[in-house]
Amino acid sequence: LPSPRGLPIIGNVHQLTTSPHVKLSEWAKEFGDLFRIKMGCFDTLVVTGYDNIRTALVKHSVAFAGRPPYETSKLFSNGLSLAFNNYSPAWEKQKRCTVKALKLYTAGPDLQKRNAMEDTASYQANLLVDQLLASVNKDAITNPDEIVHHSATNVISNICFGRSFSKNDPELQKFVSINRAFDRAMGSAQIVNFWPFLKSVPVLGRSYQNLKAHMDVFWDFVFPNLKEHWKTYNPSNIRDIADCLWYQSHLPDNNDCDAIDLQRRIASAASDIFGAGYDTTHKVVLWSLFYMAAFPQYQQKIRDEVSRVVAPKGQITLRHHGDECPYVQAWIYEVLRHTSLAPILLPHYTTKEVTLNGVRIPAGVVVIFNAGQAHKDPKIWKNPDEFDPGHFLEEDGSKLRSEAVHKLLSWGAGKRRCPGAELSRHEIFVFVTTLVRRAYIGQAVDGVEPAFPWNTTGGISISPDPFRVKITERPS
Repeated sequence: LPSPRGLPIIGNVHQLTTSPHVKLSEWAKEFGDLFRIKMGCFDTLVVTGYDNIRTALVKHSVAFAGRPPYETSKLFSNGLSLAFNNYSPAWEKQKRCTVKALKLYTAGPDLQKRNAMEDTASYQANLLVDQLLASVNKDAITNPDEIVHHSATNVISNICFGRSFSKNDPELQKFVSINRAFDRAMGSAQIVNFWPFLKSVPVLGRSYQNLKAHMDVFWDFVFPNLKEHWKTYNPSNIRDIADCLWYQSHLPDNNDCDAIDLQRRIASAASDIFGAGYDTTHKVVLWSLFYMAAFPQYQQKIRDEVSRVVAPKGQITLRHHGDECPYVQAWIYEVLRHTSLAPILLPHYTTKEVTLNGVRIPAGVVVIFNAGQAHKDPKIWKNPDEFDPGHFLEEDGSKLRSEAVHKLLSWGAGKRRCPGAELSRHEIFVFVTTLVRRAYIGQAVDGVEPAFPWNTTGGISISPDPFRVKITERPS
């Protein structure tokens, strides 16, 4: 396969800056949809183009289901992370338990659980608006990041293990503080993935040690909550996702698993749901505020549609009102497409030899999928650089374009598709609709710079650089 010229030992690492998906997209124009790069000690295949990505992840799902043996992956959930651990039969059972547990809250027959999830999301969304309105200065301007972070943590904490935190809770404050630094730590620690021996070098290994410290704090936050919660577990009273996971793990078809190993994997799955849940909700709600302020005309269209569907004091949910709110859903999908929340999917690793687009790929190859390029591909999207919810709507605006929704890769695809995708969709729908029902969001225009930067901070997913918005309450 063709490859851009790199440096000895380093390879192409130095050429991938803060927006690696942009550089990879440039190289794809020169070298084709499939090309090779060198990332330290790893030869890496880059896959570009929606059709290639979908074929690899869906048609050859098992072959591309692995995760590379990166040092940072071993830090997530003590090496048993559902998201970062390598593909295996044990991983399959862990994923199956997780999917079944999450479905109880989004598509299961137990209406009480589905109502509880929707009530929690609605309560936290309204609390978010209350806190945003209370935080503004005399010009009605605020930086929403910390408040959104608290709200996102609370909604998934409540759904995951039945606990909420007050805004000033020191445990929550510590957790939010450490996670603000997580993306930076994750980015700088990549050097150890490419040259593993560096983790033991005093200065160069500092980034890895910082990431390890962040992960220790995260695990110390999640695991005691799970341990305490499971002391009162009752199979006849499933209270939340943590209980659902425990219940699923003890069904007869899991009896062949080592009990201690299974419990560790279930605890790791719970921590994955919590970690991915708060991170996704936090960043999508933050981006939603950003795009509402940037494009007030679209914000008003969301508001108008919601007003037609639900009475001012009525509760709105994706389950009951999604079909009547195609514009709201299209707007959310367009935020995900335009930002490419995770422009490069988590690295994959071939589990066996496979052929993709005529290219033979051996087992044990690191594979990078450039979702950011697929989300801006002019062969798929009309005017791809423009933010336009119409990308996801039929011409008359009456319903979603299912083929466009199918081309969204924000949650991955195939065996590695995020199991919490549906839960995220339900939560984000409630947050977005609650924001526009209760408030007007506009750009901060108080002369303080930078008020509204179009820059991003990268990690596993990307978020906008710190920004401020003007937020005012709508009349009841």
